[in-house]
Amino acid sequence: MEVEIKIPIREVFLDEDPQTYITNKIGVPDEEIIQTDIYFQSPIKDFQRTDEALRIRQIHTKEDSQLVEVTYKGPKIGKSMKIREELSIFTEKYSNTLKIFERLGFKAVADVKKSRVNWSKNSVKISLDEVIGLGTFIEAEMVVNKKPNHISSSKKVIIDLLKEIFPKWSEKEERNSYLELLAREM
Repeated sequence: MEVEIKIPIREVFLDEDPQTYITNKIGVPDEEIIQTDIYFQSPIKDFQRTDEALRIRQIHTKEDSQLVEVTYKGPKIGKSMKIREELSIFTEKYSNTLKIFERLGFKAVADVKKSRVNWSKNSVKISLDEVIGLGTFIEAEMVVNKKPNHISSSKKVIIDLLKEIFPKWSEKEERNSYLELLAREM
């Protein structure tokens, strides 16, 4: 399970460059990457109706290497934060992966492009995302098993860490995915 909080940058009231601020609070970033996500619609079910997602992600690193990640995201669980099943595999061939999806009847319906800087602290991945067409967001996430007590404790760890890093945060969050937010903008 992925447990995640997404915060528009305006909700943390930063008076300085966000990357510099977070680096001063946490330390040197683990990585800086560019991600291009292609989202698909299934030929057998309506992902928008079922609140599921299927994507192919191209990840470009500063060293100019590329990874390809295929991810299924299940429906959101609960009313707070963004909690959902997430299953991923990695492959080397973006074009072949895309062709397989298309040959099976999946249709590319949207793309999301962003630059991302990642840090880690207390088993939490903190990301600073600059999303084309949406702006800047902070994401904090943990991957945990499905047991309710693990989900509950990870929510607390994430919230406590975000309050430590961003003391002016009002605890307002964005539960929608970048895909959902971009669809609203169209």
